Amino acid sequence: RPLQGMLLISQQPLYVLTRESIQSDALSICNAQNIFSDIFQGAAIVNRETILMNPPDFVVYSYSTEKERELNERFILQTLGLSLSKEQLIGIDSDTWSRPTLRFLQALPRLCERIDALRKYWNASSFFNNHAWDSTFNADS
Repeated sequence: RPLQGMLLISQQPLYVLTRESIQSDALSICNAQNIFSDIFQGAAIVNRETILMNPPDFVVYSYSTEKERELNERFILQTLGLSLSKEQLIGIDSDTWSRPTLRFLQALPRLCERIDALRKYWNASSFFNNHAWDSTFNADS
């Protein structure tokens, strides 16, 4: 099955991108699926219970500053209650992720690489214990 991802926009309210977003299309290009692809609009407010009933294999979030990146990761790992490791969090620069521009397209191969790595090593937990990952990237990397 394709890996299932969640595209987090904000924490309060808990806002996610859904089926009708270019970011969800990006997941499809990477052979992954948005866990909220059954919602026919661009974005939606969801509750924690909905996420816990259909937990994602990874979460994509955006950030503008290092502090915002850290806060998003802490929220996803601690507050949401998902059984995810830091390696299953994919942080993308807000300017790149939120605007359908050339930078967005240039970032797609890196996003797909990250998802492919998760897919390839999904059952190999020793991989995550033995390799240092950069959990963030931007279009310029």
